[in-house]
Amino acid sequence: MSGTVADLLAWAMALLLLAGAVSKLRERGEFTLAVEAYELVPERAVGAFALGFPLVELAAGLLLLPAATRPWGVVLALLVLAAASAAIFVNLRRGRRVLDCGCGGLSGRQPISGWLLLRNAILALILLAAVGPAAVLPLPGSAAVLGALVLVLVYAAADQLLANALRMTPVARAG
Repeated sequence: MSGTVADLLAWAMALLLLAGAVSKLRERGEFTLAVEAYELVPERAVGAFALGFPLVELAAGLLLLPAATRPWGVVLALLVLAAASAAIFVNLRRGRRVLDCGCGGLSGRQPISGWLLLRNAILALILLAAVGPAAVLPLPGSAAVLGALVLVLVYAAADQLLANALRMTPVARAG
């Protein structure tokens, strides 16, 4: 089995998107409450959005897996990241910082913050790199699979540390 840098990056992003989508679909009630709390979707459309968003996220993750559909997966994934980032940005500008991000996935619930915008920008760059010119570099054996898993584990650890720090910040200020 051989792979490329594109495979490594795309598969890592696919795992993150699929984990987020499955989490939102499994905990749809909580995700619906998070969508409602953002106050960006008309009340009558919240339920449809809370179902449609993770389905688009799921489709993006699945489309990233085969090289033939990867460009479509990148486009959908970038749209997911842009929508989530826009919602976070608008609410941060409104001064509403104590909102569940609704991210789901590996780090679970956490409040919105500028760090999530930076994280999403980094994820967008990884997606673009997966279809960029350097992405065709070959990797030996199962290095693409193992590399994708390592990237996901590093992401999960960093995201969990960030989530924990954000959760502790109000407690530290109160004391």
